[in-house]
Amino acid sequence: MKVVKWGVLSTARIGVEHVIPAIRAIPGCEVSAIASRDGRRAEQAAADLAIPRAFGSYEELLDDDTIDCVYIPLPNALHADWAVRALERGRAVLVEKPLACGGDDARRMAEAAGRSGALLAEAFMYRYHEQFKRVLRYVEDGTLGRVRVVRGAINFRLDDGPDIRLRGELGGGALLDVGCYPLDAMCLLFGSAPTRVQATGTRRGDVDDMCAGLLEFEGGGIGLVDCNFELPWLQAPLEVVGEHGTVRLENAYNPGAGDCRGTLLVEGREPESFVVPGMNMYGALVSSFADSVRTGSRPEYSVEASLATAHAIDLMRGALPLTAGAS
Repeated sequence: MKVVKWGVLSTARIGVEHVIPAIRAIPGCEVSAIASRDGRRAEQAAADLAIPRAFGSYEELLDDDTIDCVYIPLPNALHADWAVRALERGRAVLVEKPLACGGDDARRMAEAAGRSGALLAEAFMYRYHEQFKRVLRYVEDGTLGRVRVVRGAINFRLDDGPDIRLRGELGGGALLDVGCYPLDAMCLLFGSAPTRVQATGTRRGDVDDMCAGLLEFEGGGIGLVDCNFELPWLQAPLEVVGEHGTVRLENAYNPGAGDCRGTLLVEGREPESFVVPGMNMYGALVSSFADSVRTGSRPEYSVEASLATAHAIDLMRGALPLTAGAS
């Protein structure tokens, strides 16, 4: 088996705590290098994680021809530029969600991938969990009938203080940080981007900290989304309503490694509660991406799916008449 050699741009927590351990656990994958703008930070991360090489700049890592693919967990506003640079060097690129801050940057990334022939994918780990795949099967096999409504919500309390998620110039805000999850799920379930959006929300400084939207999809489908930095983490539900049935996941987007619970309601049948065994979503994501890099096969989720989500983000942001949040 060909070993896929990974480079990681940044020492961000999502990479250090979740994605790098997942890469190392997958047979045929190796984390070969890590980079930071602070060389000492890169060296410390490399020492802590037993990574062979550390670089004090992102460019140095991209210039390393032994690297097959690059994982980018940089702040959202930096995704596009560094992904394009990596793709132009022929590296396969896995970008932390969201792919970009909006459609223009997402298309620029997709065009770079098209020119180079290198793989580009978005690291939405929830897509690879068996509970979401179960929902997709219910839609695809007709169990629910034609999907008419998708509802999704996600929230957690983010305190004031230094945090890139509260910096507008770095692509912060609740919509880009967590609202992208239900938006992505809606686009996948309806099979397209929305055509029109109505939205409202509140801001904290120069970012949105609470927002809600009603999205219209072709064929009369409706999406309802809300996300925020103001409420405690209780649930992150996803509900899909079809003409013959409904399925609901209690914690759709970041359920951790524990068992997941859901409910299926179908016309003429008794309600069914189900449990999906816990799994490592990050491992499934990394394994799928590495298989595509190794074999040249199509990725499990296309870049077109990510472009649809980026368009949904554009429509949401364009519709938000943000007001000051509660003090």
